[in-house]
Amino acid sequence: MEFESSRDSTIAIKIKQLATNVYEFAVETEGITETMMGEEEKLSPRVYRRMEDRKAWDAYWQLRKLESEGSYYIRLLYYVHKAVDTPVTWFREKIVEPLNDKYRSPYYHRKLNRVPGIDECAVDDLSCFYEANTQFRLDKLVDQNILDILRLRLSRCMDYNAPNFVPCAKLIDDVEENELNFFIKYGEIGQEGDVRDAYMKQKHRMIWERRHPEIMKARAEACEEHKRRVANGEFDYSFWKKRLLAQR
Repeated sequence: MEFESSRDSTIAIKIKQLATNVYEFAVETEGITETMMGEEEKLSPRVYRRMEDRKAWDAYWQLRKLESEGSYYIRLLYYVHKAVDTPVTWFREKIVEPLNDKYRSPYYHRKLNRVPGIDECAVDDLSCFYEANTQFRLDKLVDQNILDILRLRLSRCMDYNAPNFVPCAKLIDDVEENELNFFIKYGEIGQEGDVRDAYMKQKHRMIWERRHPEIMKARAEACEEHKRRVANGEFDYSFWKKRLLAQR
């Protein structure tokens, strides 16, 4: 009984020490953040992220060291992992990161000037139509890539959390909503559809919405209710009139 009580007290001391270290790490991180926000010359996001990563790894190794106390085997594993990690970390911090900072090429995001849309072109202005159509196809490519990125995020989330898809509710909702918006703008006009087809489709849609205001009002209320439920953690996939493969 005395041995068990002494062991329990040792574990309690370790837990208290670990909690103290975590609290000190949080306070120190918060202090660094406040100091950085108060400085005139703030660190770049890349350098700040490196500092945060190093602080997190220091806390990780402190935790590993505390967990290894009391067991020779776990202590040996700790020293082996530390011996492997130390030269790799030194090589990255002393050689790789300085070289990346020294030879880092600037990145410029290409920003194209917008041209007049098809609704601003004259009937016989072929050059204006060509520019508007080219801009329309470029916008379609951008929207397709955005949709592909959202689908990739959803696929990774579902693969990681399968068969529980509750953590992916927000991503599912984003993908479904963006797919709907993409279909509203580009759907049913074919692969060769141009900006005039999309413009006519938009015109017919606006006419239909004006003729059926009660349907649009009910749809807006349903969307608001669905977003409110998603924000509260209540996700109902039947809102999108589909079902997941795992739910079939």
